[in-house]
Amino acid sequence: MKAGLDAAFRSITTYEEALNQHAIVSVADKDGRYTYVNEKFLEITGYSRDELVGSMMTLILPEDHPDTLGVEIVTKLKNGQTWQGELMHQNKQGETFWVYATIVSLFDDRGKLESSITIRTDITELKRTELALRKTQKLEVIGQLTGGVAHDFNNLLSIIIGNLELMQLDALLLSRAGDLIGNIKSAASRGSVLPRRLLNYSRKTPVNSTVLNLNDCLSRDLDLVSKSLTNMVHVETDLAKDLWLVDVDEGDLEDSIINLAINAGDAMRAGGTLKFQTRNVDFETAQVKASEKLMKGQYVELVVTDNGVGIDPELIDKIFDPYFTTKPADKGSGLGLAMVYGFVQRSQGEIFVTSTPGEGTRFEIYFPRANTADNLGNVEKVERKTLTAQHNETILVEDDEDIIAETTASHLERLRYNVLIALNGDEALDIIRSSQKVNLLFSDIVIPGRFNGYQLAEKVLKSRPDIKLLFATGYYGVESRLAHNEWVNNTIQKPYGRVEMSRKIREALGQ
Repeated sequence: MKAGLDAAFRSITTYEEALNQHAIVSVADKDGRYTYVNEKFLEITGYSRDELVGSMMTLILPEDHPDTLGVEIVTKLKNGQTWQGELMHQNKQGETFWVYATIVSLFDDRGKLESSITIRTDITELKRTELALRKTQKLEVIGQLTGGVAHDFNNLLSIIIGNLELMQLDALLLSRAGDLIGNIKSAASRGSVLPRRLLNYSRKTPVNSTVLNLNDCLSRDLDLVSKSLTNMVHVETDLAKDLWLVDVDEGDLEDSIINLAINAGDAMRAGGTLKFQTRNVDFETAQVKASEKLMKGQYVELVVTDNGVGIDPELIDKIFDPYFTTKPADKGSGLGLAMVYGFVQRSQGEIFVTSTPGEGTRFEIYFPRANTADNLGNVEKVERKTLTAQHNETILVEDDEDIIAETTASHLERLRYNVLIALNGDEALDIIRSSQKVNLLFSDIVIPGRFNGYQLAEKVLKSRPDIKLLFATGYYGVESRLAHNEWVNNTIQKPYGRVEMSRKIREALGQ
């Protein structure tokens, strides 16, 4: 295979001048060390050739890059597959930039991976433009979401207030208290979902991709979708059982579902049907029209159809272009489908559209099946573990809202934990520094006083490194804003239920 590697180098050097104008090229050995970099690579990274050749490819990756991505790339290369996708890099000055990369593997005579060639294109400006488009698009659709959400939230408040007033009216109603409380709890649980959805939709920074079940996301979001449409639009679903998992940005997925729904609603002013379908597709065996654009492998298909006015044939190729819209100037910016297209591409997927004027439009989206060892076609059902105290543990609850602290303590005591309460950080520290036993600190993150919940935890660990930690917050994304991403898995979002809280506590205690 040495002849093949030499030929590759000769090809690179022959066209090096042209490549330097447009492409960022590198070659790495089987261990991931650079053996060749072109001038464009030196220019964009700020490193010298001596600094790069012989160094690991991770030199230009940000410190917080996902390890799973490297595993995915290496797996594909070892199988002789080409990897393509977007990557974030970091230059010598610590500045980040984005590239679209194509990585090809070369094998020796024994069929062993010998090296890889990577050709990159700088897409930093495109990413910046896309971020601006996303922000603008959110402003456009948030108005449509607000009306439906406000209506639903007011209904929930009416249920809560009405049931509470019934309980206050007459002592005889105490016999119905269980049913009334059940109504209140149900309404409050539904209400707690609404602000989370809005926060997910309006957040300013993307989150890392997550392995999830597309059916779960659709089932959760379609209620919100329905609120964004008129009563004349009927929403249907046909969701496959045992759907494979996908690895996508959950917030981007929600945005895309909402944008596709709103577009469909605009196309069905006189009413109609919006349908969401999912299924598993194996491109090794199935022959579908998308196969010429997608690599062989397993995908999860999402189909969104409407029976609206449709799209003229000459406009089909333009609908994913930024700022292209067939709506009046005051009705749309033309950014919704561009955002959906960008999300699908970032997810290593493809999106296709077919439409017949007067009959409707069909979007087919393909997401690669998540490359996880435990992807069994469905989320595995985990055996329910005992949620009560197991070793006479003591939990210190810190929350500046005394009603929340007392309510939490009551639940924990029913689960047979010993509970201590602190209403601020100083009180919590006094308890920690006393002789009292504490196994876990359960603290709010945003608390009044000299320090926040994370700073309290840091002080606690200095004197008591054995204490476990669990945080609660009513804010979204506060972990990254306070520079404590390492504790994101030790955080529970308010409002939380008794079962969710008890599970997180068992996880935090490591049992």
